[in-house]
Amino acid sequence: MALAYKIVHLSTFIGHIALPVVMSTYGKIFNQDFKQVTTPYQYTLIRPIVVLLLLYMIHILIHNT
Repeated sequence: MALAYKIVHLSTFIGHIALPVVMSTYGKIFNQDFKQVTTPYQYTLIRPIVVLLLLYMIHILIHNT
């Protein structure tokens, strides 16, 4: 239970940091404001995907070093 609690808090923390970075990068690459080209529903769906991808990347980094 404690592990699940820590994972949820870690993913939330990563989501708060990662999502603005992803949005900023998207805006620079495509010269668009991310929130203007997505609906609130799409924006809500994107956040957990970004978090899961980052957690997976962290997992790979930890286990490959």
